[in-house]
Amino acid sequence: MVIVRLLGGLGNQLFQYAMARRIAYEHQVPIKLDVSSYDIYKLRTYRLHHFNIMENFASVKEINDLIEAGKIAKERQFCFDEQMMHLPGDIYLDGYWQCEKYFENVSNLIRHEFQLKAALSDQDEELIKKIRNVQSISIHVRRGDYVFDEYNHHIHGTCSLEYYHFCIEQLAAAFDKPNFFVFSDDKQWVQDHIKVKYPITFVTHNDIDKEYADLFLMSNCKHHIIANSSFSWWAAWLCTYDKKKILSPAKWFHSHDYDGRDIIPKGWYQV
Repeated sequence: MVIVRLLGGLGNQLFQYAMARRIAYEHQVPIKLDVSSYDIYKLRTYRLHHFNIMENFASVKEINDLIEAGKIAKERQFCFDEQMMHLPGDIYLDGYWQCEKYFENVSNLIRHEFQLKAALSDQDEELIKKIRNVQSISIHVRRGDYVFDEYNHHIHGTCSLEYYHFCIEQLAAAFDKPNFFVFSDDKQWVQDHIKVKYPITFVTHNDIDKEYADLFLMSNCKHHIIANSSFSWWAAWLCTYDKKKILSPAKWFHSHDYDGRDIIPKGWYQV
């Protein structure tokens, strides 16, 4: 049995599940989720129930049995760790695992299980028709705790307006009739600060409880300008457009204590 500790927001949870799902698939064993961290960590909640995953929750006994037996794999470094590709099928995972290399050999399985279970709202359905019928480019601006929480601001920082405007001009020059779709956890800020001469839609109708819908909408855009955020990373990764172009920040972390060199997949452009 593979048990994975979930912590953080939706993007983190998707990485953690993907890592565990690969191990469970290779060993043909069950996967179970440990969501106990959300009893204490109140900034985020468990979000994977919106997706077509293998959703089974680990009991306290199952968790303790693995930990007490020493069958635990704790992430030792933020960059890719080759040793973590050879774990047994009876393991408790504790980490973030933010690297495509951990699950790229089961990418089709992950894409299938990260489809939404529930139908979209009428408003989302209308927007997705527009997204699919134009040269759509998603822009994701992550602020929230990256701005207002001192600890997270020190670690992550935020992408500058110069980054976004440079990326916008790069993609506008590359494609005819670009249409930009802006997603953010600070909806008023982006409307006040993201100014372009191209068609632009600020997606503001989904609140935090429907962030999964925004993720799906973003993933249907043809091209992507992502933030230093696992949320927009997944939107870009889940995009199936075969000619997609993805621009990402070259500096993923503000703090030098974290090594983000393996976060961006090959083929994405770092700015």
